[in-house]
Amino acid sequence: MVRPVRNLEDLRLALVIRTKVFVQEMGIPQEQEYDENDKWPIPENITHYLVTVGTQPLATCRLNKGVVNMKIERMAVEKFARSRGIGRALLQYVEQVPVVRNSKGVLYCYAMKDKELFYLNSGWITEAGHGELQEVGIPHVAMIRRRRPAGASDSPQSLSHIMVRTMDIARARRFYSLLGFQDTSRFRMNGVRGAWIESPYIEQRVELLEMKTLVTEQQVRNAWASGMADYTPGLGHMSFDLTRACTDLTKYLTTVQDESLNRFQMALRVVEKPKEVLIGSMLMEVAFISDADGTLLELTRLKKKYDDPRFDAQW
Repeated sequence: MVRPVRNLEDLRLALVIRTKVFVQEMGIPQEQEYDENDKWPIPENITHYLVTVGTQPLATCRLNKGVVNMKIERMAVEKFARSRGIGRALLQYVEQVPVVRNSKGVLYCYAMKDKELFYLNSGWITEAGHGELQEVGIPHVAMIRRRRPAGASDSPQSLSHIMVRTMDIARARRFYSLLGFQDTSRFRMNGVRGAWIESPYIEQRVELLEMKTLVTEQQVRNAWASGMADYTPGLGHMSFDLTRACTDLTKYLTTVQDESLNRFQMALRVVEKPKEVLIGSMLMEVAFISDADGTLLELTRLKKKYDDPRFDAQW
C-alpha cells in the first residue's frame, strides 16, 4: 500500500529506509542525504510517500511541488524488496496523485545513471541538454514524464493557440466577438499591438497581432506579390504548449535535435532560440522552429502565471 506521510512515525519509517539504502548501502554521507525537507513539520511544498506491505515499510520517495513543475526526489526501495515491482508501483502512484495530474508543468527527477533503464521502462524519457549531472559524486540523468492534462485525451504537446495577423485589430476583435471571443489580455510586443481572445464555447485560443504598426497596406501587397507572407494578414503560425513535456525549452530542443539526427540524419531547423517573453499575464519561454516544408511552429513553455489579467496601459 502506498500512502502519503501524515505523521511523525511515518516520516521516521521513510527516513529509516533512506538511511539503509543511501547511507549504509551506498555510502552517501548522512549530512548530504538529509535536508530541510526531511524535518517535521514537513514543508507545505513537500510530500513524502511510504510503501508498506502489511506492517513492513519497503519503499519511499518525496515529491517537491514547484510553481510549475513537480520533482520526484530520494526514491529508495529496500534491497530485499527490489525486482518485485514495488518501485514502479510507487512511481505510478505519484504520477496519478491529483496535485501532479492537475499541475501545469512536467514531472521530472534526477535519477542515478544506473537507474535510467528503470525509468525508461516506466514510460519516462531522458531529457538531453543538462550536461554532466553529478550529485554526491554519483552520475545522474534528467528524466521526465510527459503527461496529458487531467481529463484530456489529447497529446501532452497540446495546441496552445493560433496566431492571426490583422491590419486592424479593432475590426478583427469585432468580428471574432460574433463567435463569442472576448479579450483575456492585451499587450504590446516589439511595438506591435496584440490581444489574446477566448470564447466560452470554442476550445481554442487566438492571438491577434496588428501588422499596420509595422507596414502599410501597399507594403503588404508588395510582400504578397513577392511571396513574402511574414507581414500579410491571415494565419501566422501554430503554437504548441510544451509546459507538460519539458523542464526547459533549450533542453527540449536539444533532445529533439538528437532524435532528429539519430533517426533521420537531419538537423532541426531552429528559427529563433528560446527566450523569455511576458505575454499578458504569462511569463513564458518561446522558441520558433520550422517543419520539413518550412511551416513556422511556435513552441512555448509556461514559467509563471500572474493572477490578475494584464492589460497594457499603452495599448
